[in-house]
Amino acid sequence: MTGIVPAYKLECEGLQVEFEVVSPIELVGGHSGERQALALDIQDLDKQIDACEEELKKLDSEIDRLTNHADGLDYTVAVASGLITGAIDSFFGEQIKEITDGFINKGLIKTAKDKKIKEEIHKAEEAARKKGKELTDDARNSIRRSVTEKFTVSDNKSEKSVLSTAIRYFETRNESPTDNLWNYKGTSITPKSHHLDDLTHHASLIGLVASIVTQFTRKADYFDASGKHQGIPITIDEKNDELFGKTVPSKIVCGTVNWFWHLASDVAGTSGKTAGGGMGVPGPLLSLIKGFSSLPIIKETKLSEFANFLFTNDGVRFDFREEVAQSIPVLMNELFVRTFYAIRRFMMEYCENKGFKGINWKNVLPFRNRTVIRMLTIATGTFTAFDLADAAIRSGGFNASCLMKINFVGVGRFAVAVVTDVSMGIKRNHLMNERIGVLSEQMKLLNAKVSYKCAEMYYAQADAFEAQEEMWIAAQNTEQTLYEVYEITAESVTYIADSLVEIQQSFENISEYREGIERNNPGLIEDLTNILKWGEK
Repeated sequence: MTGIVPAYKLECEGLQVEFEVVSPIELVGGHSGERQALALDIQDLDKQIDACEEELKKLDSEIDRLTNHADGLDYTVAVASGLITGAIDSFFGEQIKEITDGFINKGLIKTAKDKKIKEEIHKAEEAARKKGKELTDDARNSIRRSVTEKFTVSDNKSEKSVLSTAIRYFETRNESPTDNLWNYKGTSITPKSHHLDDLTHHASLIGLVASIVTQFTRKADYFDASGKHQGIPITIDEKNDELFGKTVPSKIVCGTVNWFWHLASDVAGTSGKTAGGGMGVPGPLLSLIKGFSSLPIIKETKLSEFANFLFTNDGVRFDFREEVAQSIPVLMNELFVRTFYAIRRFMMEYCENKGFKGINWKNVLPFRNRTVIRMLTIATGTFTAFDLADAAIRSGGFNASCLMKINFVGVGRFAVAVVTDVSMGIKRNHLMNERIGVLSEQMKLLNAKVSYKCAEMYYAQADAFEAQEEMWIAAQNTEQTLYEVYEITAESVTYIADSLVEIQQSFENISEYREGIERNNPGLIEDLTNILKWGEK
């Protein structure tokens, strides 16, 4: 920067002299490089701190989701839901079973009828095309009426008879290559247990995988009541060979389609006397139990025998149809709890935001949060407790007869709710520890930033002190210089004043020397006069 020193004015014997001094002073810090490096380091620290802040926000959101925020009203509704649905299961369980069996049977009949109509129309169209004709609409309608009559209950045909016709339709078109191999010599498979022991007869993902695997191995895999594996080779003949695909894609399709429609017939029994009853097929829950019971370690327990008892005991017959019936009150319990949660959270969000704007819909959805899981744990636990108490009372205690009255779907749902609740708690604790680690890292970064800021302040102060020191030195030097200039100027003014006095005296004395000048220098005065008057000669 530059500064202008105030003007000085000197006067000596009538002569005045004014002057000003311009002093250039540039304050340049000596730590500019260090301060620039610190600024870059601080910018990098800010980025890391922001990243920690974003990570903390995500962790806080996830921890909040995994935190139970249920209050007394939530718990009350959960308990009430469990009691109500438990009572429904207890007092209306048989009616629910009849309704669900009716839906299964009617669905099977309708599906068989529709498929049969399509097949018969297709055959008629092919026959007409060979004759160079087209099938008329009347012919199509006639086929529909004929097939519909076969699959319709009337005075001459009972529902069981019609169901038997539908089952026979699927049995003849979607056979299973592993069917009826249970009576192979040397096996311990019984007629009652063969659908449970044969994994391809399971209405679950396990059954589907087993059916596809059979397409490649051409071997039936049975697990008897003790959990022991028994592999039975499938005899390949002209009939069985049609049940296997020739390529990998065809094997997958064949294993899937035949498995699905074959189970559709077995669910409703056989085409004989057991139509609407029979052994049925294991549902997803029993299939899961059977699969676990066949594992190397678990098969040493009594779990496999317990699964066999549930499926073969005439008093309980825990098959796919029974699982569907038992799942109805369990689903009602689930629906009540989740609906209440969604409605209440919506009202809370609506009141808090004073309208629809600003509602956090994630807080409204009754899924994937610890609060609704805790409510379901209490609701399903209440349901199971009510169900066990009811079964014990009806059976006169906890005995074999009591097992026949237990809602195992409800027990399984309660187990799932407990496991989910506990796992959420474990995950929450893990995230809390992770949050502590992120906070610790953030504190380190903030401490580092404070240290860098202190260093930056130190360098700034050092530069300021250096600049101030240079300024005072410059000011001192300027003062000394100004004093010297003042003295020199004063001497110059005195010298000029003395010179003017001498010149004036010389002009006054010049007349005294006129005669001597003219005598010693003839014509000099005349020449000087001409020069002064006319300039240089």
